[in-house]
Amino acid sequence: MEEAEAFKNMYDYIANLNPEDKVTDEQYEQRLLMCRQCEHLLSGMCRKCGCYVEMRAAMKIRHCPDVPARWGEDRVILQEGFYNDKKSKNGSGQRIPDCTN
Repeated sequence: MEEAEAFKNMYDYIANLNPEDKVTDEQYEQRLLMCRQCEHLLSGMCRKCGCYVEMRAAMKIRHCPDVPARWGEDRVILQEGFYNDKKSKNGSGQRIPDCTN
């Protein structure tokens, strides 16, 4: 399969996901931003899990496979570099680890 065809298939797949299973456009862009800053990203693929990050980032049930996760349903980005862990009791905007370290 040609690279262009593979990307077309991926974008078609994302476009045809059930809307109830997809994150909002804003969440999708925030997730991709976090992936673009990550040392594990290589040619659109996550070296932690082998997925195409654009597909993984589009789905509500997915999360970043890094430890700690950079994004996912348990993380809400408050501002660049900070998050609110919904599972924590105090919700104290802790720092997200720098992807370049």
